[in-house]
Amino acid sequence: MKTTLLWLAAMFLAVQANAASYGPYQDETYQACGAATSPVAVEIIHGGAWASGYAGSSATLSLCQYLGANGIYAVAVNYRLSPTAPWPAQLQDVQLAMRWLRTRSASRRVGVIGLSAGGHLALFMGETFGTKKFAATDSYGETQLMPGVSDRPDFIVDVSGPTDLTDAKLLPRGVALLVKGIAMAPGAARAFASPIAHLTSTIPPILISHGLQDRTVPVGQSDEFVNAARQAGIPVKSVDSGAGNAVAAASGITYDRHAGGHVFSITPTARSRLFRLIVSFSKGTP
Repeated sequence: MKTTLLWLAAMFLAVQANAASYGPYQDETYQACGAATSPVAVEIIHGGAWASGYAGSSATLSLCQYLGANGIYAVAVNYRLSPTAPWPAQLQDVQLAMRWLRTRSASRRVGVIGLSAGGHLALFMGETFGTKKFAATDSYGETQLMPGVSDRPDFIVDVSGPTDLTDAKLLPRGVALLVKGIAMAPGAARAFASPIAHLTSTIPPILISHGLQDRTVPVGQSDEFVNAARQAGIPVKSVDSGAGNAVAAASGITYDRHAGGHVFSITPTARSRLFRLIVSFSKGTP
C-alpha cells in the first residue's frame, strides 16, 4: 500500500510539472510518437554513456517520430543516470518502462530499441528479464510494480551499443560511474555489467547495427558479441547494405555493419535505409 501511494504521489508531481511519467522516480519520463493502438510498440532508450542524454535528443526523437509515422507506437524514455544512480538502476528503470508500455498500449508485439549506451541496456533486457537478478536499493519499491507484467522484450534493436565493458579504453569515465555501486573488484564489476557475459539461448531476436567508422564505441564491440552468439549456438544473419527491407525477425541475430560512424553519424541515404530496416525488423516482416 505504501509503495502504491508513493508511486501515485510521484505521478501526480510529474503531471504538475507537465512531464509524462512511467514510474516513481523523477527521471522516469517519456515522449510518445504514434498511436497506442498500433499492433507494434517499442521502447526507445537514449545514449549518453549512461551519464547524460535524454529522450528528446535529436537522434532519439527523429527515430521516434519516424517509427510513429510508420505504424509503430514508439515511446522514448528517460532513466536515472549513473552520476547519482549506479548500476543496475538504469536497467531497472527501462525494465519498468517495458512493463508500463505493455499496459498502456494495445500492441501484441512490444520491443526495445537502444542507441549507444541504450543499446547496452536493451541487450540486457533480453538477457536478464525479471527483476531479481540484480538487486539495488529502491526507495519506491519500483521493482515490485506491475509484477505480473513481462519486462522481456519480444525483439531487440541495438544501435552502436557497448557489449564488453572490460575494455579499459571504452568510455572510461562512463563505465567507471556505471559500475561504481557493484560490490566487486573493478575488473569483475565491468565483466558483470557486460551483455556479452550473459548470452543465453532464450534471448529474443536481435538486430544489431554498427558503423564501421565508429570511434566512440568501436565496431569490434558488436563483432565480438555476434561471434560469441554464434559460439553459443544463437543464429546470426548478416544484412546486405542494399537490402533494407529483406529482414525478418523470425529468429536469431541480424547484424547490419554499415559505413557510418557512431549511432546515426551516416549519410541521409544510409540513415533512411537504417530506419526502414528498423521498421521492418520491428514489425517482423520481410
